[in-house]
Amino acid sequence: SNSAYPEISAVWHEGEDFLRKSLDHLRGRGRRRLAVIKGATAEKLPHAFDESSLTMEAARRGMELRPEWLQSIHWSVAWDSRNLTRLLLGGRPGERPDALLLTDSVFAEPATAAVRDMGLDSGTDLTVVSHCNFPETPATSFPVTFVGIDVERALEVFLEAMRTMKSGAAAGLVPPLRYELREHTAEPARISMPAKGGQRKNKARSGSREKIFIHSHST
Repeated sequence: SNSAYPEISAVWHEGEDFLRKSLDHLRGRGRRRLAVIKGATAEKLPHAFDESSLTMEAARRGMELRPEWLQSIHWSVAWDSRNLTRLLLGGRPGERPDALLLTDSVFAEPATAAVRDMGLDSGTDLTVVSHCNFPETPATSFPVTFVGIDVERALEVFLEAMRTMKSGAAAGLVPPLRYELREHTAEPARISMPAKGGQRKNKARSGSREKIFIHSHST
């Protein structure tokens, strides 16, 4: 079962696992000032991405998350995260955030394009971590560590549970899916301007695999 809809059996994942591994990675890189861009939605689902949880988990690791460094943007206008990134990282060295956490990979392309345009360095200035549904990863203009779940493995677990239930046996408790880290180096820019209605045209992200996913909704 899952915490959002306990009456429905589901193969589930824990947002806390994503947050812990992301912040541990950033802190391990010596980062102390955290900026977050998360997806905005009208839904109120229980998860780890509310302001108090993010601030508390950051503080536990000796990281600072100021209220103005935590911003939300809807997925339908994800391209605007490019300008939002410029605002978040536009301060002076030693004062601006040195860590950027993206709770959805849809922000990775525009956000890293902004970082590239600002001339920031991945070794001294900034570390970027983003959620991702593997095996697909977006093209980025700056090195990114993706933290995510392999959806092909998730589908295998889901189908096995269904086969067990169909046979008349109890599926039993399936452990929550765990997040893994994958390093991603910068690629040549493949970002196109959004089409009408806020949708981007980008051949690099096309393909049927993206139609099956586990999503980490954020509010």
